Amino acid sequence: MTTNQLSRKDSVRQNTEEIHSLTDILMHSIQNAETDREVFQAEIRRIWEYLLGQQRNGNGSGGSDS
Repeated sequence: MTTNQLSRKDSVRQNTEEIHSLTDILMHSIQNAETDREVFQAEIRRIWEYLLGQQRNGNGSGGSDS
């Protein structure tokens, strides 16, 4: 092999390693985003249930007729 071929081979190896590293970072980011989405949805559900409960109690009056 010539020096130029070795240099290209090293470049390809380095690029491959960088792609693997970026893929790992991207996969972790996707997993974090999925977890954040689940947490956000659960919080929205709790807020929605709270608001529905307030509506049943007389639009936030807490059930008292004062």
